Amino acid sequence: MPRYALLDACVLATFPVADLILRLAEENNRWTPIWSADILDEVHRTHRTKLAWPKELADSFRNALESEFAESMVTGYQDLIPSLTNDFIDRHVLAAAIKGEAEVLTTFNLRDFPRSHLGSWGIRAAHPQDHLIERHREDAHQFEACMSEIMRVRKQKSRRSYLTGLSRYVPTFVRYVLDRADNT
Repeated sequence: MPRYALLDACVLATFPVADLILRLAEENNRWTPIWSADILDEVHRTHRTKLAWPKELADSFRNALESEFAESMVTGYQDLIPSLTNDFIDRHVLAAAIKGEAEVLTTFNLRDFPRSHLGSWGIRAAHPQDHLIERHREDAHQFEACMSEIMRVRKQKSRRSYLTGLSRYVPTFVRYVLDRADNT
């Protein structure tokens, strides 16, 4: 069980996945999500340019992350960047993970973080669906409570419709959850 999990910009920018992961982090004192200002800058740019979020909404999301997860901000990692060998554009991400003592780097872009570039740092890269499966195995009841809260806030009528929306991003996780529900 990782104490710290760095969330890459691609994870934080994917709101349905980020919402679930962050709610789980709020309810669980076993691990803390971490990120850097560079990562949050990238999330903000993605929200504004690629996803066409209004500036106020993108600003609000970033401000919420900074205030609700003040302990998550990693600083002072820039001096590590020149020594890293993973994908050039994502070296700042690995540097923040190293400085923040993350045990897992959660990203949709696994190809940018090959094991051969992470192992010596004691960090592994994990797809968000693998991260979610780990959290579900850790505490299925807490997980279900978080999903129920999201459904309530979003006014979704069924668990299946919520999971169907998530399946666009984390299909293996959704199959995992549905298989467990079918077997109970």
